[in-house]
Amino acid sequence: MKQEGSRLILLIGYIGAGKSTYSQKLWKEAPETTLRVCMDEIIQMASFYDFQPALRSLYRGEEAHMILRGLALGLDVIVDRTNLERRTRATYLQMGRRLQELARRLLDTLDSPDLFGSPPSQVVQQRIVEWTQDLEDGLLYQQALLYAYQQYEWSSPPLFPSSIPQTYRDLLVKIAHLKIVGIHFDVPPDLCLKRRLEAEDRRLRERMRPIHWEKVLQDMIRRFEPPTLEEGFDELWILDENFEKKAIYTSTSASHR
Repeated sequence: MKQEGSRLILLIGYIGAGKSTYSQKLWKEAPETTLRVCMDEIIQMASFYDFQPALRSLYRGEEAHMILRGLALGLDVIVDRTNLERRTRATYLQMGRRLQELARRLLDTLDSPDLFGSPPSQVVQQRIVEWTQDLEDGLLYQQALLYAYQQYEWSSPPLFPSSIPQTYRDLLVKIAHLKIVGIHFDVPPDLCLKRRLEAEDRRLRERMRPIHWEKVLQDMIRRFEPPTLEEGFDELWILDENFEKKAIYTSTSASHR
């Protein structure tokens, strides 16, 4: 039986493409095991939609913290932002792969004969600190992994739903089999602009300062780099304006389904 891992889902598309609507749909399918992380909402909570360049590191840090903690708990994590450029997507792909590799190394530690004679909790926590201290944003990885370990070490295994790992080792297996999915919303720019101008939250967003959505969209079109499997995705979905799948590509074979 093939082991099912958790998922890191990157949404890719212009403003008005339907990313937030679709991410909410995905979340509602399994709210107990899904975390949606939206940069727009982080900025809204921190600055009431008034993006402050001086707070850029704060926004990014909160987003990374939420993503890593969610993945470390074995949740499906949806990253709801435009993700138009390869370098932006690479940041999240790297997060997922690094955490996946750390989970695999921790599994090896738990299965090692050398562990006998030492308190497992002490060894696991030591390894987490040791392996994350030299990573970029290592403290975020460390905090996420230690938090997840403590949840399973000190609390009773959850009974429901069955998709939640029952032991810490099960959790590591789930992370070790992480699947990274890119979802590209292939929606005509004119329709994206129309949706953005008609959105219910438009006035809220523009309360602090006017936004020239046409210019925003044109800049996005200029910067957009179509996603490819070669970036490191396990799967790449192409959706139309109605969320119908136009194509699904996998890392083992690129084919229309």
